[in-house]
Amino acid sequence: MLRYGLVPDLELRLEGLLQRPYRGAVQVSDLTLSSKLALFSGDGWIPAMTLVGYLNYAPQEEARRVTGDLTLALEQELASGLSLTCNIGSAEGMRRLSLTAELGYNFTDRLSSFVEYYGVFGPAEHGGDLGLSYAVTKDFLVDLSCGRTFFASGAVNYASLGATYRL
Repeated sequence: MLRYGLVPDLELRLEGLLQRPYRGAVQVSDLTLSSKLALFSGDGWIPAMTLVGYLNYAPQEEARRVTGDLTLALEQELASGLSLTCNIGSAEGMRRLSLTAELGYNFTDRLSSFVEYYGVFGPAEHGGDLGLSYAVTKDFLVDLSCGRTFFASGAVNYASLGATYRL
């Protein structure tokens, strides 16, 4: 994902998914342009609120190649270093409901972790994951996560390794 902050409370994001099917050519299967707008920074028991809009392009889809979705993200610090994040929004071009709940913990200023549930409803598809991130410097972060989906068509186990660099 590439992110660019236009002003302090608004950023534009671009992300894509490159896949290489077994013995096939590398292909772009999804491309998403999104914007993230901070609505409220949170105060006391009122959580921080952010609105995220998505414009998705899926060239492999025949009927609906371009779709849009909206998500409201809420974040609340529960205790020192412990936070709860919930996202509720639409999925698949506003055809389904999406829900994510994440519990995060900062062990130190550099090392943090999370455990997360996510689901899409209508019909229901669920998953869970957990991960760690480590700030090598104030501008460079590495992360590792793994999880499992629980889809009607079969479960998928996965692992992910990522890096983020702030310009």
